[in-house]
Amino acid sequence: MIVIADTGPLISLAHIKRLNILEQLYPDYVVAQGVYQELVNYKKIDFYEYDLLKVRQHIRTMHTEIRPPLTELGLGEAQSILLLKELNGDAFLTDDMEARRVAESMHIPCFGTLALLLQAKSSGLVNSLKPLLIELLEHKRYYSKDLIQLVLKHAGEL
Repeated sequence: MIVIADTGPLISLAHIKRLNILEQLYPDYVVAQGVYQELVNYKKIDFYEYDLLKVRQHIRTMHTEIRPPLTELGLGEAQSILLLKELNGDAFLTDDMEARRVAESMHIPCFGTLALLLQAKSSGLVNSLKPLLIELLEHKRYYSKDLIQLVLKHAGEL
């Protein structure tokens, strides 16, 4: 399964030191060059060189010009959607609501960090989501209380 990862989920996973989850669940995940550049330029976290090296191994370059409606998005999101189309990918991992809206209008399945963490729990990669969700919130990753409650309910932690 080819998943194209956007910057937001990569940052969230890095904050909780769980970037390995993405690779364990989706070994063939892909990152657009623009997404990688956004990670390198993100100053609110010090990425471990090992993490950046692992992500760098998944970079692919897209060969299509960015056109509307993708011009409404940031470079990383637009490149990610184009890469997904070029590679005939299966899903777009993003927490950006506008990117999700555009992708879904193009019939691209999307999921976010919290859905990825639910998959990790059901796969046995993590024992409990609640501490991870608390840590995400402490790092100013924004998820609604209702969404967090729904995730915890699905995880059997409520």
